[in-house]
Amino acid sequence: MRDTLTMAMAMIDLQRRRPGPRADELLERLQSSLAIEPPVPWNETGHARIPLGRERDDAREHLAELLNALGDDWSDHIAIL
Repeated sequence: MRDTLTMAMAMIDLQRRRPGPRADELLERLQSSLAIEPPVPWNETGHARIPLGRERDDAREHLAELLNALGDDWSDHIAIL
């Protein structure tokens, strides 16, 4: 089995840690910064699959950097899977 921490990925799953307006705002602003159209909503289980447009070796780190720029509280609301 390959190590997914170093595997190039073009899609990343996010999980909403707690429902609420802040999680919704962070997801919306993240997708805006990635120019994702149409935006991907949280599904019924609180997950959202984010397309990155191309494979990246640093996909999780890239999303963490973008979320960190949106607020240092992001990890209270969203988990990168």
